[in-house]
Amino acid sequence: MEKRVPIALFLCFLVTLVWVWMSPPPEQPATQDPNAAADAFNVEQESSAALEGGADLAPVEAQAEATPEAAPEEPVAPSVAPAAVAAEQPEELTLTLGRPGEPGYVQAVFSNRGAQLVELRSGNFFDRTGLTAEEQADPEHWLHLVDSVRTPAGRTGSLLWVADNSAQDLTGGANLAGALWEMERLTTADGRDRGVEFTFAPGNGAVFTKRIEAVERASVEGAASGSYDLDVTLGLANQAAPGDTAAPAPRIRDFLVRTGAVMQPEYEEAFYQGP
Repeated sequence: MEKRVPIALFLCFLVTLVWVWMSPPPEQPATQDPNAAADAFNVEQESSAALEGGADLAPVEAQAEATPEAAPEEPVAPSVAPAAVAAEQPEELTLTLGRPGEPGYVQAVFSNRGAQLVELRSGNFFDRTGLTAEEQADPEHWLHLVDSVRTPAGRTGSLLWVADNSAQDLTGGANLAGALWEMERLTTADGRDRGVEFTFAPGNGAVFTKRIEAVERASVEGAASGSYDLDVTLGLANQAAPGDTAAPAPRIRDFLVRTGAVMQPEYEEAFYQGP
């Protein structure tokens, strides 16, 4: 009996050792940082609140990329009032239109005062007979077709552009027939006089232009006739900036063109009783 006890104890120890080797104890879970657990809990709470409110859960970096940067504001240019265009002092311009011997060979004198024609002479007719060739070439002996006369109201002229009362806002209160226009000579390709162009702008955006040109008439056969017409082209442009409250409002205006103010009488005698 005493011999069996050690054997039994040995066998029990052996069985226990084999059992422990074949059935190891379960691994203990790693210890978590309490601060990290609290952060994770807060993130979960924020995510839950965002889901309940329907908010966008896009990553912060993605949201930053999707949000465009605000474009820099462009500086607004200050509004500039249209420049006024006018001459500083009265001037006269003498043009010789046509060629010697042509029916339309004339001398025209223009004034920038009112952009008007003040004198027109024919180079084919003269003030007296018996003139030499040199005297005939002198415009002082050419026949006067249109002249200017000094009156109490001022000097008369032809081809005047007159603004009615309805157009005073366009002229800025200026008298087109008495204003000093800028004057520019027009020439042909070979350097001969062709006409004149006038420009006037009161500074409110309205720009007035008047172009007077000698245009040769075509003959029946289509060849050059040597006769000329004085073509008058009137222009009115609005150069005010869009939205400029100082610019004239769009509406109908009335103007008048005086073609010939004074013409010399052909005879001194009167054929009818004048007023």
